[in-house]
Amino acid sequence: MKDILRYSVMAFMAAIALNISAQTVVTFDASEDKGSRASGDPGKDMVTKDGVTIATSNGCMDLIDQYRCYADADFTVTSTSNKIVKVEITCTANGEEKYGPGCFSSPFEGYYVYEEDSNVGTWTGNSTSISMSAWKQVRITQVVVTIGDTPVEPVFSVPEGIYFEPQDISFEEEPGYSVIYTLNGDDPTYTDDTHYTGTIWNGSPLNISETTTVKAIATNNTGNVSDIVTMTYTILNLTKEVTFDATEDKGSRTSSDPGEDQITKDGVTIAISNGCMDLIDQYRCYSDADFTVTSDTYKIVKVEITCTADGEEKYGPGCFYIPTEGTYDYKEDSNVGIWLGNADSFSMYALKQVRINKIVVYIGDTPVEPTGIKAITDKKLENDIIYNLQGVRVYNVRKGLYIINGKKVLLD
Repeated sequence: MKDILRYSVMAFMAAIALNISAQTVVTFDASEDKGSRASGDPGKDMVTKDGVTIATSNGCMDLIDQYRCYADADFTVTSTSNKIVKVEITCTANGEEKYGPGCFSSPFEGYYVYEEDSNVGTWTGNSTSISMSAWKQVRITQVVVTIGDTPVEPVFSVPEGIYFEPQDISFEEEPGYSVIYTLNGDDPTYTDDTHYTGTIWNGSPLNISETTTVKAIATNNTGNVSDIVTMTYTILNLTKEVTFDATEDKGSRTSSDPGEDQITKDGVTIAISNGCMDLIDQYRCYSDADFTVTSDTYKIVKVEITCTADGEEKYGPGCFYIPTEGTYDYKEDSNVGIWLGNADSFSMYALKQVRINKIVVYIGDTPVEPTGIKAITDKKLENDIIYNLQGVRVYNVRKGLYIINGKKVLLD
């Protein structure tokens, strides 16, 4: 029994030793490791050492024996290789005294603790980066960063989103690390070089030419892997564009008779629940009204809305609220708002009046969901009979199953 107990204790101690040996400690000494800002020229400053960066958004890190993070500034620690598991911050004062470790607020990741009679604050967690805000100035003499054995997640060269042409995707790969990815929806895994799920990235960009979900992990080839990062790239094909020019394409309402108004052109309808679309050079969507775009044949994938003002200024594109489908974005210094998605129809709510000069609607190659199909499913339909329903070609294959514009649709 004693031998078993002794063996268990030895195994436990060996596991602890193995875990400790897998960790790396990076120490920043304010008297030796310097940034670039002095007290007479404070601002953003940082110090990088052994793949770890400590930074302040406002302060100075080039003093004789301390780093200063000023009140309302952020203090950040970042690792580019493995994740941070512990950070010890030694200050010039104790607890919540001015300059002490208690002058940092709670971090965005992990946990931070300190004692009132101690000048050391300790962060613990498992993250690539930590950030804390200083509610009073903090003066630091030493920062000890402990790096664990969990690799940092791969960084994709292209953010996920909707694109209208193929995308070349690469990964930022640290020396000594490998990236393993999948394109079929499976989770990548890694045990060793002969036991893994996915493909080991060889450094060549992945050409994504159709809608694809890419999942990736990083490994340091010792069996330790990062969390899975998932990015979905939606590749849409444009078939046509429909332009509504306020100087040429008119509705029926004027400024003296506002209300519901709409314009239909080439199978696309733009509509407002309250406003006017029969003015000299603009469409007006009034405050608290809905702006809607609908397609009768193929789905809408992009809409560009050109306004008479920029950003969130009165009449600008930023006066539209979040759409019912897809995403909407604009820049403060631009008068163009851009909607992206893949929908039959979408609406946006106007927080303030929006005045529009031009609307360009881009149509993709996905048919809209046909309405009225249910009404003909009860009829006796023969193979190869073609129905034209709202411009959609419908072929009856068998009861309840149709080919709609080349795509199978199974109806209840």
